[in-house]
Amino acid sequence: MQPGTPIPSSAATGAAAASVERLLRADPDLTPTDPGRQARFVVATIESLIHRFVGRVPEFDAADLEREIVTIVTRYLY
Repeated sequence: MQPGTPIPSSAATGAAAASVERLLRADPDLTPTDPGRQARFVVATIESLIHRFVGRVPEFDAADLEREIVTIVTRYLY
């Protein structure tokens, strides 16, 4: 994939990424180098982890997953 090439996404994922991108641009503590790309990565990470755990892991704990996703995304962005 060439630098700057958008990551393919569904309409819902694209809308979510657009919302996240707006949040990234509005956060004064962030200086994203490519907020569009970073937003798509954040949305893809969240979607992937949720789909991987929900329904596949019998001892799934939603609160634990939420905390771990927040940790991953926060560390990626900050």
